[in-house]
Amino acid sequence: MILGACLVFLILGLLLIADNYEKTQETLKGDMRKSERRLDEGSFVEPLDEKAFAIAPAALGDRRRAFDILGLASGNRPARPQGSLLSPSEYICCKEDDCRAIILMSESVCPFCKTEQPPLTADEDVGEDTDGDGIPDAVEKKYPLFLSIDNSQDARQDYDNDGFLNVEEYRAGTAMDNPYDYPDLGTLLRFVRVFQYDLKIQLRDIDRNGLEDSSRWNLGIRVERAQDPMGFPDPKRSMNRTVQLGATIRTIETKTSYRVSQAGFENVDGKETPFIVLENLSKPEETYKLYPEQTLKEKTVNVEFIYLANRNFNYAQNVWARFRFRCGVGQVLPPLSRPKFDNPRYTEHYKLESATMDDGGKVVLVRIETPRAEPTEKDKRLEVPKFEAHKDFYVPMQNTMMGGEGGMMGPGGGGPMMQNPGIR
Repeated sequence: MILGACLVFLILGLLLIADNYEKTQETLKGDMRKSERRLDEGSFVEPLDEKAFAIAPAALGDRRRAFDILGLASGNRPARPQGSLLSPSEYICCKEDDCRAIILMSESVCPFCKTEQPPLTADEDVGEDTDGDGIPDAVEKKYPLFLSIDNSQDARQDYDNDGFLNVEEYRAGTAMDNPYDYPDLGTLLRFVRVFQYDLKIQLRDIDRNGLEDSSRWNLGIRVERAQDPMGFPDPKRSMNRTVQLGATIRTIETKTSYRVSQAGFENVDGKETPFIVLENLSKPEETYKLYPEQTLKEKTVNVEFIYLANRNFNYAQNVWARFRFRCGVGQVLPPLSRPKFDNPRYTEHYKLESATMDDGGKVVLVRIETPRAEPTEKDKRLEVPKFEAHKDFYVPMQNTMMGGEGGMMGPGGGGPMMQNPGIR
């Protein structure tokens, strides 16, 4: 039944097409006969206006009428900022209420009423991002020397060599082409790990010498990477020492001094077991109770940082070797310095406010005015991201049109490696 209906519709369609074809043929033949009759009767034909031929070349070459399909640079002709068929432009209305003309989003001044337009910022809706690199097209078109709406890699370059990627400077609102204008230096810090040092002191045994007075007992301890009595580093990794109650022991790795504040014996699992108590001289409330051959963790939480002095992947090994350091919670980080505008010794100070090892680690810094200043609620806090080499370094684009060494390096901010910020 359905097949039969389809066949009927097909036949009717063919008949309709044939009928229209015949009507079209008759119409064309009629038009032809009318034209022949007019020619036979000597109808007047207007002469061709030669001015049209003179105007046509000028009209075709008029850039106001030209439309570049690709929008690419060619010879002496630069790329058209107005967009093209493949890369259309974005438009906005002029902010002047009496004008409200439609203008290019990249225009800083309205060409009709000459009103200055508000600058484009990271917090505003600035239109499309063709290459999806985090920098809107309207912003990239303002920097054709090193940005392109069709290149997603240019956002992850550092044109002015100030240590901050182009996209980072765009988000912070600083100049991407000025090495002396950059975000807070603390944003160049990454944490490698959050950890606690092993307490480098172990109890071996206690010799009471037959005396009840604990101050006269001989306390056998082992100190890893200790100092000798003269204060010089011990060449051996560990050293066995005999001390008495009240003795001070200093470790090299954390540069912490401990005092033996208590010694005694107590019943552990039915066995008399010796113990000592160590007191951190800089934090008297921080104590450690040690049993023989027991290794404890220091209570201070530490963070290993890396300062991204240069983001170029070619210098990654140098940055890793020279710009790593460790800091404990509550301590002040080494000063971060770099020339800024008219201040050649511009310096920022940060204090490690908190650090946790949960969920991969969370590190918070607070910016302070001077190394000895106490943080306040108004001081700026900064959460430090975890170090990820594939994200924190960029591979220079091999483009001879760009400035810099081996790729997209711009005016520069003092050579390939920034100033060491006092990091040991």
